[in-house]
Amino acid sequence: MPTTQEIPATSPIGRETRRVDGPLKVTGKAQYASDFYFPGLLYGVPVEATIAKGKVTKLDIVAARNCPACERSFIEKTSARSSARFRDKDSKASPTSGVPI
Repeated sequence: MPTTQEIPATSPIGRETRRVDGPLKVTGKAQYASDFYFPGLLYGVPVEATIAKGKVTKLDIVAARNCPACERSFIEKTSARSSARFRDKDSKASPTSGVPI
């Protein structure tokens, strides 16, 4: 049988809690992580299959790797023959080394 325990007087549970960030949010003055600029910040864009039960027979990402805006490209390996999970365009590591390449 569950027991009940007393809530300490300092706990916000079951009590009104002042939202100190409320006025900033409703006036538009609050700052969020996306409001900051970091020079050199890179963004990742995952690309997923568009066919649910398709089978990949060939993957040509040369155009993406040669694009000046592409810093790195990663491919998830799902083949049982390879222990490498990811590959990127700048690596010299072997496909079976098990490290991002």
